[in-house]
Amino acid sequence: MKIQNTERTQGIIADAKKVTYVEAARWGKHRGWRYVLGLMIILFAWLIVGSGANVLAAFTLGGQADTSGLGLVEYYLFVMASFLCFFAGVLIAVSLVHRRSPGHSSQRGSG
Repeated sequence: MKIQNTERTQGIIADAKKVTYVEAARWGKHRGWRYVLGLMIILFAWLIVGSGANVLAAFTLGGQADTSGLGLVEYYLFVMASFLCFFAGVLIAVSLVHRRSPGHSSQRGSG
């Protein structure tokens, strides 16, 4: 599979050329410590910040930290609050630690 490379890579503007998927994966920073740091950021965002978001959502939706008084929609929003933090952690790890663009796919064309 070939993809089109038109982005800046390692400080040099690359000419539009065909590269493989594996070559495109190597554009980001991919040392072992970056994966460990990224995992720690994701887990912190999900478990620590997400727990705070769950408590905040419970107070906002039900007026108390107890979730037994929540309806189905409110309970769904309560549970999803921590996953928003998880997603934010993934975006931070990908963009800041691995120096990859999460919103822009490097795969272009119809193949």
